[in-house]
Amino acid sequence: GAIVGGGFLSFDQSNGRYSGVLQLQIYSIALTAIGLLDTKLPGGQPGYSFLIIITAEFPPIQLGYGFTLNGAGGLAGIHRTVVVDALQSGVRAGSIDYILFPEDPIRDAAIIISDLRTFFPPVQGRFLFGPIALIGWGVPTMITAELGIILEIPSPVRLILLGQLAATIPDPDAPIVALHLDILGVIDFEAKRLAIDATLRDSRIAAYTLSGDMAMRLNWGDKPGFALAVGGWNPQFQPPTGFPELRRITVALGSGDNPRINLQGYFALTSNTVQVGALAEMYAEKGGF
Repeated sequence: GAIVGGGFLSFDQSNGRYSGVLQLQIYSIALTAIGLLDTKLPGGQPGYSFLIIITAEFPPIQLGYGFTLNGAGGLAGIHRTVVVDALQSGVRAGSIDYILFPEDPIRDAAIIISDLRTFFPPVQGRFLFGPIALIGWGVPTMITAELGIILEIPSPVRLILLGQLAATIPDPDAPIVALHLDILGVIDFEAKRLAIDATLRDSRIAAYTLSGDMAMRLNWGDKPGFALAVGGWNPQFQPPTGFPELRRITVALGSGDNPRINLQGYFALTSNTVQVGALAEMYAEKGGF
């Protein structure tokens, strides 16, 4: 009647691992809970490790200036850490879909649990917690932002920002512009380092596909440095050590490979260089031509 939903529960006896997903629709509120419990720590140490994510989506609450709060929740982890490299790779693969406000957590339960174990594995003495929010703009909602802020303690203290920005303009049911941007930001206070990664996916302007990556690295410690790249670097430039490989910002004019017109560009900034580049490519094939 008033409550509809389902769930998934698994127990891996040999490894002492429990995992579960719960999804409920309570009147106009959609509630999702995802939990992981390990009864064995790495190396066979006695103890436990726990991770839970709870979110709720509800009718929009007006915040002013056209913004609305459409959902809220939180994440908490006991004896859990964040694997930043895995999260950075996950941003480019679209895995954030399964962390913040998953569309169908019951259907995707196996993927969600696998990703969470990869991103937030058990580690003795590390703790995670933070809020999650779903913010919208416009009536009907044309722009949505899913945001999660995770604090990892104790030392070294790290602050992680997970975000997804989606825009469907001017009509969500028949958009001319559809943009989907995944973002990861990490502040490591002990290493004195800020890292931001972002990727465009499943995006288009009218019938034209839009894609590309962006990254920024900032160090303010003993060896300060700054590097920002939107769409990559000049081909003759040697990127800083550890900087990720980025796809060009690309607009593909056409629905296939033949014929095709691709427009690419990049912008990069370091402490002593400014780099800008663009490329237009046209290709057609027919018969022996």
